[in-house]
Amino acid sequence: MGAVAVVLFGCFAGMMADTVGVHISFPQGEIVENKTDTTASKRFALTDTLRMGVLEEKAKNVNFEMKVWAENLHGLPGKKYIFRDAEGKAKRVSCPEWGLAIGDSLRLMMSKRSEEDALGGVNRSVQINIWYNGTQIAEGQLDMSEKEWYATVLHILTRKGSQWTFSIVGDDPAEGDENDFVEGKENGKGRRISFRIPEEDVRESGEDVRESGENVRESGEDVRESVREVGVVVAPGGSVRLAALSAVENLPSSVETVDVDLLKTQCAEAFSPLAGEWEVYDFNIDTDLLKLEPLRLIIVPDGPDTLGIYYLSGYNEHSEWEPGMRKGTLHKTSFADTYDTEWLDAEFRPMARGIKASYSGDALLKIHFPAQDSWIRLRRHDWD
Repeated sequence: MGAVAVVLFGCFAGMMADTVGVHISFPQGEIVENKTDTTASKRFALTDTLRMGVLEEKAKNVNFEMKVWAENLHGLPGKKYIFRDAEGKAKRVSCPEWGLAIGDSLRLMMSKRSEEDALGGVNRSVQINIWYNGTQIAEGQLDMSEKEWYATVLHILTRKGSQWTFSIVGDDPAEGDENDFVEGKENGKGRRISFRIPEEDVRESGEDVRESGENVRESGEDVRESVREVGVVVAPGGSVRLAALSAVENLPSSVETVDVDLLKTQCAEAFSPLAGEWEVYDFNIDTDLLKLEPLRLIIVPDGPDTLGIYYLSGYNEHSEWEPGMRKGTLHKTSFADTYDTEWLDAEFRPMARGIKASYSGDALLKIHFPAQDSWIRLRRHDWD
């Protein structure tokens, strides 16, 4: 085994958070090979406990992301790979699976598939099978290019509240800095699969853990799942070379909340043309990247060069957002009616990569999200 570098992840910029995570790189590569008839694994300890129970208090606001750079060494279609059973007899298998593991509960298994099309071309894909507590909860196929087929690629598993997404990115860490995680490349068509963990598996049957305050099911199992390790698993006959692995969970600190009546009073006393209540007028949004609801917001000056944006209504009944929570901040710039913008998305994740807001003077405020190639326009809304 080569030298192992370990770096602990910090919090997102612009928002303090408690962090659970680990980042490990293998400069010489780490091979996990399985020649037995039982699943082999390589585990890595987290700095703290990862919570799987999405109905637990605050858990909907959690962002979790696991990234693994790896190459499947035993994935050539048509080739047989040898392993031995408990009696020592040789067995052969085609395209053995390997995958990502979150504790003992969640496994995302994958194996290569290659098929010829009607024109003689080759379609390459990865079959995905997702298991939770021994039950398959989702499956699908992700497309791969010929280059990715024979290279180390980046696999990304994310959670935003109750929504999980797995995607494959054609990044080889040998081509650049192994810590250079590039956002957005994993969002191509046919390159990801989304799923949810069944609700009954994360809370006691018929009981909402947020209301009861109980952390133990009838079976005695902690609803938090108490996941302390993540890693990779390899089925019999499989072999995988790891280049790097990371996992991080961020719990946002409490969001500033102000009484709505006080916000309205402050607006009435303010001289800013932006002070007041606003609602979504129109938009151009890739809803896969930026969730949009019929939002209603209130903007209040809170400094000589800043204005606070506060949430009033719009998200569905399952959202953790409450009226008066701070949604973002507008910062004045050297250009008139143009503002640098901070924004929290629907899952309380901070977004601040070049976001700009512009006021046109016709009661319309446009907010542009360049990283998502999206924008929304807000219009004034008269108070009831």
